[in-house]
Order: sequence, then structure tokens, then C-alpha cells
Amino acid sequence: MFSLRPITPFICGGLLLLSSQLQAQALELTLAETIALALKQNHTVENTYLNRILDKFDLRIAEDEFAPKYRLGGNLNYDSRYDNGHGRDNTHRYAANAGISLALPAGGQLALTAAHDASLSDSANYSDTLSLSFSQPLLKGAGHTVGTASLVLARRAEQSHLLNLKDTISNLVSEVIKQYRSYMTAERELEISRLSLARSKEQLAMNKELIATGRMAAVELVQSQTDVANQELSLRATENSIDAARINLLRLLRLPPQTQIIPTEVLAVAQYNQAVEALENAAFQHRSDYQQAKLALENAKLSLKLAKNEQLWDVSLETSYGIGRSNNNAQPLHGLRSAEKGDFQIGLQLNIPLWDLERKRSLLSAKIALKQTQTALKQLEEGIVLELLNAHRDLQIRWQQLGLNKHSLALSRKQLSLEQDKLKMGRSSSFQVVSFQNSLVEAENSYLDAQIDYLNALTDLDQLLGTTLQHWGISLETVEQQQISKQGWIENEN
Repeated sequence: MFSLRPITPFICGGLLLLSSQLQAQALELTLAETIALALKQNHTVENTYLNRILDKFDLRIAEDEFAPKYRLGGNLNYDSRYDNGHGRDNTHRYAANAGISLALPAGGQLALTAAHDASLSDSANYSDTLSLSFSQPLLKGAGHTVGTASLVLARRAEQSHLLNLKDTISNLVSEVIKQYRSYMTAERELEISRLSLARSKEQLAMNKELIATGRMAAVELVQSQTDVANQELSLRATENSIDAARINLLRLLRLPPQTQIIPTEVLAVAQYNQAVEALENAAFQHRSDYQQAKLALENAKLSLKLAKNEQLWDVSLETSYGIGRSNNNAQPLHGLRSAEKGDFQIGLQLNIPLWDLERKRSLLSAKIALKQTQTALKQLEEGIVLELLNAHRDLQIRWQQLGLNKHSLALSRKQLSLEQDKLKMGRSSSFQVVSFQNSLVEAENSYLDAQIDYLNALTDLDQLLGTTLQHWGISLETVEQQQISKQGWIENEN
């Protein structure tokens, strides 16, 4: 394809020059500079990276699943009760507790809890406890696959978000490229119209000389005058189309409507030579929809494992160990009991659902979903192969058409030159010359369109292969840092 043209230098440094030029309301832009400016200023990019902030925070929450969880709690109460026999009884109560819990990848839970309680009235009662508990499912909910399923799904969701981000940026880049080329086309067509008008005026002047010398009938002048008028009308229409193309490009770049764009890209077309097999390998490696389909298949496999696990009996091991100290009116508060005097508990919990059709349906649904996902992936693979075959054939045909248009343009120029010579010798007419002039304009426009169409077909092929960002040397991380630097308030919020 084309040689790689990394635009990171334009993103990092070249925009300083663009901003200074923008103040003068005129921008000379290459295609790479235009892409860099769009990535910096486009609303779609900005909104996409704002969404990425939440996506990354969701992953951060999921990654925190197996980190220790801390808690603190407490309460303070004052009770005043009246007893007919004893009068009013006032009690102060307060309690404080703290705990650490840890979820285990195999599905278990480990928790350490410390608590202090006090009741102060006519007498004082205190108690302190320290307990360690552990629970572990043995069948349903047990195992590393089940225990880490939510984390795995969250990481795959992050991969999916990155693929969606890649598609969003790629689509924008392709749109900018085509709008830039559309503007280039309009400018070249304007140049062609101006040259055509100049030729028509030159021919009109020549015809007047021929009439003055008696070598042409005066009636021939009408044809040339009509041609000049038509060329002027065509020039006005072309000027209008170039302004419309400029506005469309400014919309993508988020620039003021009065900004003038001067495209400086050199229009160069080189034949694309890649075997279909190489295209298939690149597509299966880089296409986002194919990577998304593979992620969906992995998720469907995991969902089936979870559904099968749900069919098992719910058997859990529950253990706890605690030590403490307490007092009442008769006993002072002593230290915590030694470890061998602690309270220990161990037990099994069992739940057996009977005739639960919902669980059976969830298993059947997971099996069907896996089969459908496998079929969808296969269909996508077949579709990609067919799309690449069509794209490869289309490029070959367009290259042949480009060559024919180039040859036709050369013949049109030669034909017009010969006809003008014949007119000078009185062996042709103004009608013939005007006709060949119009044919030359059509050939020039056709050749220009063929060049742009071929380049756009290559851009579409990049999209089809999923290599648009690689082709232009665009790093998602670089674009992200650029967007983050624009959103300083978010760092303050975090």
C-alpha cells in the first residue's frame, strides 16, 4: 500500500504552526496535518474520550474485586426508661467495629472483624471480640474460572471498548481523508474550468482575427461567444462547489466558516500490489469486528461454563474462630483470651434445588448462544473473504480505468491541437473546435476523478482491513493524552 506516514509529530509539534496560521484565517495543510488537526479538535473524538474515562474507571472497579475491603462502623445511644418501682433508669451505650474482608479467586471469602461494645448505667458492661471467618463454596460457585469470571468479563469489555474506540477514530480519519480529497478535487476542477475559459477566450480572439482577414465567416463567431459564456457559467458553478467542499471540511476540523484552506498535498497515485491471501491475513489480524466476534465467542464459552456450574448443588464450607473479653459488675475487664481458649466453629451448608426449570433453561440458552456465536464468527469470516475479493478486483479495474483515462486525456489534447491547426487553415469550424475543447475538459475531469476514486478505494481498503490507524501512524495512546490535557478538570474530580 502506501508507505507509512506517521502523524504523531504533527500532533505533538506541528499544531503550533497551524494555530498561528489559523489566526491569519488561512491554512496551508497537507493531508497528514489535516488529520492531526481533526484528531485534536473534532467533537466526536472529544466525546469518545470522555466516555473512555468511565470505561477505564469501570475496569478499575473490576480489578479491585480481589483487593482487601475495609470498613469502620459504630453507634452511640442514650436510653432513659421510667420504672414505677425504681424510678428512672438511664443507660449509655456505644459500640465500634472494624473489619477487613478479602474475596478469593476460587470463590471463597476471608474476613477479620474486631468489635467493642459498652453499656453504662448503674453498672458497666464491656466486651471486646476479635474473629476470623472463612467460607468457601465446594460445588456451585467454586473454582478459579467461576470465581474470576466477572473480572475476565470486565477485561474483555475493556478490550471491546478499545476496539470501538479504534473504529470511531478510523471512521473519522477516513472521513477527513475523503473530505480533504473532495476539496482538492473541487480546487483542481476550478483550475480546469479557468484554463478552459482561457482557451475559449483565446479561441474567440483568434476567430475574430480570422474573420477580420476574411478566412472565416462572421457567423462562426457566435459559436465561440456561446462557448465563452458557457465556460463562465461552469466556472461560477465550480466556485460554488469548492466553497461547499471547504465548509464540509471545516465542519470536521471545527474551524470558523471564514477559514480558508489551502491543500498542499501532492496528488500521487501508485499501483497497489498485494495478494488476496495477504489481505485476508491482515484483516483477520486487525479488523475490529472480527476481534469483537472472537471476544463474543470467548464470552459465550465462559457463560456456558457458568451455566453448567449453576446446575451443581450449593455446598459451602463455613469456618470461624474468635477470641474476646468481657466484664460485668462482678468481674473486672481482663485481656483477650489466649488462642487455645478461642471459640471455633466449622460446618457445611447444603442447598439442593428441586425441579428448577429456570436453571435448566439457562443452561440450554447458554448452549444455544454459544452455537449462534460460533455461526456468526464463521459467517463473518466468509463475508470478510468475499469483501476482500471484491475490493481486490475493484482496485484492479480502477487501475485499468485510470490508465485508460490518462490515455484518453492525452488523445483529447492532441485532437484539440490538430483541430485548432485545421481551423487556422480553414479546414474546420468553430463548432468542431468547441466540441473538442469540451471533450478535453471532460477528459481532464474524468482523469482527475479516476485518480481520486482510486485513492479513495485504497482508503476504503484500509478500513476494510482495519489498518487505517497503522497506515497513518496514529497511536490511540497519543490521541488520548492529547485529549486528557484538554480535560484538566477531570483530574481535579478524581
